[in-house]
Amino acid sequence: MEITLGSCDVVVLPEEVDAGGETTLNIEVTGPEGEDLRGLPIRITDHAGALVETISIDRFDGQVNRATNITVRVPDAPGSYTWQATPGEEGDDSAPVEPVSFTVTAKAHATRLLVWDVPTAIEAGRRFGAKVGVKCSSGCDMTGRGIEIVDAGGAVQASDTLSGDLWPGSDGLYRAEFDLPAPDKAEQQQWQARVVPAEGRYHHEATTSAFNVRTVPPAEYTVRIEAVDRETEAPLPNMSVVMHPYRAMTDAEGVATLAVAGGSYTAFVSGRGYYPARREMDVEEDITTRAPLDAEPPPSKDL
Repeated sequence: MEITLGSCDVVVLPEEVDAGGETTLNIEVTGPEGEDLRGLPIRITDHAGALVETISIDRFDGQVNRATNITVRVPDAPGSYTWQATPGEEGDDSAPVEPVSFTVTAKAHATRLLVWDVPTAIEAGRRFGAKVGVKCSSGCDMTGRGIEIVDAGGAVQASDTLSGDLWPGSDGLYRAEFDLPAPDKAEQQQWQARVVPAEGRYHHEATTSAFNVRTVPPAEYTVRIEAVDRETEAPLPNMSVVMHPYRAMTDAEGVATLAVAGGSYTAFVSGRGYYPARREMDVEEDITTRAPLDAEPPPSKDL
């Protein structure tokens, strides 16, 4: 009598994972005439034929046999790999289910690159600071990875390596700090930070992060803006003061100090709990001025 073999299906979730990471296999087996195949071993072999895992069917609902939530580790190198699930012990050709091939995909680790603390206005020809942080999607130790800062013309202006110290309060953000030369004339350029390719156990995606470098003429005057509550005249700390492209925050005494080039400006003062205020000014000398702000009404209890 001829016996019809059953079938075996393998579902891989997620379909793609970081190289060297883990994915989950769910195996469904249909035996001949709905046979209960609990206890049947399934051998998982990789693209090179090496045994990855041997599991056993442990569930049967009257029609379909299952083995679920099988965790396997994918290869370290990115790519798509054909693996195989083979029912029965090695060398046993009498298994009632056909073997099946399936694909596991390993992808390069994503890297997130951040640039911060770049001044909004930099005096032309002066030096300025910037911070750079890198985080791997799989939490790899990025200590020692090279970072380059590239200007608008493609020239490398600085390079450094990531320290082993994580940025305080972050989850795996490795950092480097840079001292950079600003362009010699007043203009706005777009620069880039980039991770230098390096050999390692895991391949990381090439990553860049653009940031603006705005240079301004040399500062000539000092502008002091005192933010106060219009009604109480109490000083207002932590208010944002913008005289484009210059920015500052008020201190504990409600005072923001900006060093600016001479010219005409619109000063904007804003902060939590207050309506924004604006003031036009021509800066031809050092200036100290007050900026009274009106408090916003408290939120309605009915909302």
